[in-house]
Amino acid sequence: MWVNATQKWLLLFSRPNDPCDANSICGSFGTCNKKILPICRCLHGFEPSSPMDWNLSEWYGGCVRKTSLQCGHKDGFLKMPDMYMPTQNLNAGSAKECESACIRNCSCSAYSYSGGCSIWSGGLRNLKQLSVGDSNGTIIYIRLATSDLSTFKGKNKKILTMVIVVASMCRLALLGIILLLIWSKQLVGPSSAVQDSFSTL
Repeated sequence: MWVNATQKWLLLFSRPNDPCDANSICGSFGTCNKKILPICRCLHGFEPSSPMDWNLSEWYGGCVRKTSLQCGHKDGFLKMPDMYMPTQNLNAGSAKECESACIRNCSCSAYSYSGGCSIWSGGLRNLKQLSVGDSNGTIIYIRLATSDLSTFKGKNKKILTMVIVVASMCRLALLGIILLLIWSKQLVGPSSAVQDSFSTL
């Protein structure tokens, strides 16, 4: 807005270049990725707290767990690479100690160890999915109930099986094309030889 008294522009509103930089745009346990639409998605093992709001691209309400945690060694961790979240340093000598510190704390939602230990409690906010190999990215381990971890592993196995099946079919198709080309050349060879013999007469 232009202010006549000062002869200067007054900034009333500013929008970040990266929509994922907006504070808590995806709410708790939501991850933001500017390269896909919609930019907000719930982490595995979570679902929108209000599906109606999410359908309207109102993500601030965030996500909630599908399965409650058991608080203890019955819970597990889902490995999520290339993630970004503001760090919270905690004294831990190794990744295993960092994981144990999270397990012992029933309010711990996730941890990360990259030279130092970071532990997050309560709802995870401002979580961003970065591009593969981004120097700002790190591996974050999301705490989940064992049943949700099993579901994730089951999905991965199905995807791997589908990839193997499709790859095998492609190889068979390629082999069939090669054999067909060889067979067609063998048929063309004798006929062309006969034509050449007639042409010399």
